[in-house]
Amino acid sequence: MTCLESFSIPMKALHTPDRTRARRLPVLIDMEPLDIRREDIGGHLMEYSKRDLSHQSDALKAFLGILSYFKTKNSWHHFLGNPIHAKESHLINAWYHPEPATRRPEFPSWSWTGWKGALKLTSRDNPDYKLQLETKTGKLVSVHEYIELCDKSQTPDMERFVQLTGKMINVQFERIHRTSDTQIARNSSHDGLTLKNGFWAILPFTNDVVSYSFLYRDDEALKEETGFTLPAMVLETGIHSQNHITVVLVLRKKNNDYERVGLLRMGNATKPEAGDKSWISDVETVVYKDASGHWSKHAPICKLERRVWLKAAEEETIRLR
Repeated sequence: MTCLESFSIPMKALHTPDRTRARRLPVLIDMEPLDIRREDIGGHLMEYSKRDLSHQSDALKAFLGILSYFKTKNSWHHFLGNPIHAKESHLINAWYHPEPATRRPEFPSWSWTGWKGALKLTSRDNPDYKLQLETKTGKLVSVHEYIELCDKSQTPDMERFVQLTGKMINVQFERIHRTSDTQIARNSSHDGLTLKNGFWAILPFTNDVVSYSFLYRDDEALKEETGFTLPAMVLETGIHSQNHITVVLVLRKKNNDYERVGLLRMGNATKPEAGDKSWISDVETVVYKDASGHWSKHAPICKLERRVWLKAAEEETIRLR
């Protein structure tokens, strides 16, 4: 809840010249509470991320009221502002920026608080990686163990990083401009294929076909032009999920640890009818290029687990700051 002792707004700002709005209550957009009638904490997070805060360092503090409400009503906890639940999928790294955001260096890169910019949630119910938190004493705990400690009022002092264990790959990226990439335009006109300007991940799909997947990058400051490679971890392979969406977290090495760069979200083009259409509709098209240079939005028949890039992935444990 927002409480204001007093404020002064000119009367002319509150009603029309004929005073038909004289009884209208003043509204301060940035300070108004979110509609708590909504039961979806993820929806609140997405709405809140659109706000332009006067002080970026208050990103977490200003959201604590919503987190407190959902803790009381639905048993949601949080880790550094990221909603976690004993019986539901946590929201750590389960989001992406439709448009690049601005870094808030006072917060971790893996947390939504670490970025100024609107975000959306992604599928997270069938994770193919393990996430752990670390106490100041060096003990690793799972999200569920952390929640149990919180419920017992034994919340330990925690480090600000998360530890991830999962399949790691190296991803090559290319920057694509529709107006300048004439080969793409020439080969895609008959296939209803359109490519969004930005960075695209190039992943070997079969032995003679590569896939191009759009990078929803977090950092607007990413300036590499083309031909660069970044490490990434597979969060969901899509093999076990209903919507068959593959989610890959793109990273950047920083000293001995990693920081977040963005997210790849890939629909299963070999089974376009599968899954929940509401998920598929907002996934950027994955396009494919064969050895002859021909582009298509239709993937060759290939089981998800047999994708060349996934078979080459190796399990690693990393710390994400």
